[in-house]
Amino acid sequence: MASCFLYRRREFISLFGGAAAWPLAARAQQQPTHVPKVGWIFPGASAGHPTELAGFKEGLRELGYVEGRNIVVEYRFGEGSVERLPEFATELAQINVSVIVAIGTSAVRAARHVAPEIPIVFLSADPIGAGIVTNLSRPGGNVSGVSVMRLSGKWPELAKEALPGLSRVGYLINPTNPASVNAAHPYPTNWPQVAGLALGHKLPAISEIREFVLAGGLMSYGVRLFDLTRRMAHYVDRILRGTKVGDLPVEQPTKFELVINLRTAKALGLTIPPTLLARADEVQ
Repeated sequence: MASCFLYRRREFISLFGGAAAWPLAARAQQQPTHVPKVGWIFPGASAGHPTELAGFKEGLRELGYVEGRNIVVEYRFGEGSVERLPEFATELAQINVSVIVAIGTSAVRAARHVAPEIPIVFLSADPIGAGIVTNLSRPGGNVSGVSVMRLSGKWPELAKEALPGLSRVGYLINPTNPASVNAAHPYPTNWPQVAGLALGHKLPAISEIREFVLAGGLMSYGVRLFDLTRRMAHYVDRILRGTKVGDLPVEQPTKFELVINLRTAKALGLTIPPTLLARADEVQ
């Protein structure tokens, strides 16, 4: 009996010791490692799952990032205004984000002014013309990112092909939008409103953004914002892994898409030539 008691006592002590040690080991394994914090500055609206945001989130997922687990993204939306961008940049600097993602030249300028030491990944139509960088292959400083190449010279050609009898073209701009003045700031537009006005006035219209066609516009030709901001996530990843932002070349788009809305063409009484339809990347 004594030997049996001793065995069980030792077994109990061993089990008790293991049970006491297990929570300590578990707690040690559950200790959070450093989770990088990224800032996002976007002058557009937060509602409606913006294309720019959707692309960036997709890029993060591709790279294995899960928000709240191994990365934190602090979002700031201007809701259609640029006035609060400096305030947003200041907030992000105060919470010590590791990288700032800035959509548009105004957001980049605001971030650089208040946080000159924080790496900035930008989306800009003309980073050299806007004075953001002086060299696309080696930007230096604390900024790099993705350039939006505009192809406005191609639009009249496509319009003429869609409407052979076309003799006069109008160019609609927003004078309060920096992008309209110097092509340096891709700024969110109320595409459903613009498309609705064009259709209501029986005006065939073409834009650079496919969202215009999805909203009821006739045609678009240009880059896909989703793809550009998805690439921005890859810049963020490389910076978080130790690459200096100034050593990353500015990426320029190589793919451009033509999107045509046949429902809108029908509503306008237009017949899109088969040759143009055959070249379209997407037909709505």
